[in-house]
Amino acid sequence: MIGVFVVSKYKFDTNVSQFKEKLVDQSVERIEENVDKSQSTTSSYKERLQYLIDHAQHIFANKPVQIVTIGDSLTVGVGDETKQSGYVGILNQTFQDKKILARIENLGKSGNRTDQLRKRLDNEDIAKSIEQADMIFITIGANDLMYVLKENITHITIQPFMKEMKRYEDRLRDIFTRLRELNEDAEIYLIGFYNPFEAYFNEIEELTEITKQWNEVGQKVTAHDSRAYFIPTADLFVGRTSQLLADDYFHPNKAGYEVIANRIIQFLNQMER
Repeated sequence: MIGVFVVSKYKFDTNVSQFKEKLVDQSVERIEENVDKSQSTTSSYKERLQYLIDHAQHIFANKPVQIVTIGDSLTVGVGDETKQSGYVGILNQTFQDKKILARIENLGKSGNRTDQLRKRLDNEDIAKSIEQADMIFITIGANDLMYVLKENITHITIQPFMKEMKRYEDRLRDIFTRLRELNEDAEIYLIGFYNPFEAYFNEIEELTEITKQWNEVGQKVTAHDSRAYFIPTADLFVGRTSQLLADDYFHPNKAGYEVIANRIIQFLNQMER
């Protein structure tokens, strides 16, 4: 029974840790063997148990990390003029170039708001994918903001956004609760959103503050989960929307998705392993 427990534990930890190490071209530290034949029967048992652990590490190190990406059109890759699935496609190509064993399942759906994403997590196929994931990447929230903007387009003030922000936080927490019901161990990465209104309403400074505060909600929600992390992207787009947005002035273009993917990789590199 001890052996079974050890293998189960190392399935997750070894998979993800070695995935990250290979991402930054670090070699996996090997455990040196130093067997003393004069050891007692108890020590011999410990050696066999250690061998089991090492063997389990070797087995799972050669299995791909299961990655699920889910959320809105930024997960789909809308706006990428090369039709290569945006940041998800760039990450996948990076893994292939580095010969990293990783399998990505993209469950993005254009237009998704937090309430719609939450409902999708009850879908049997999606729930199964989440259950099997080692890592989960999420983009969500920009459409929630856009919904408030459309409802108040004739008179934009900060009040409606602040009122809706509390409901947004409740829905986001509900999403994380559901994810943990499905998978207790996966690392979850919530990718923050940039100010999608800068190109349209750069004269309305309040919209920058609104985006900042909504992103802070994401930071707060992830902070309550020891295996959840917030990856900011808003700073990457400030003053650069003409270069990084697609023709619809809302979604990133190829260059925009590249800076998002680079930020994700940098974040993974800097995380304590």
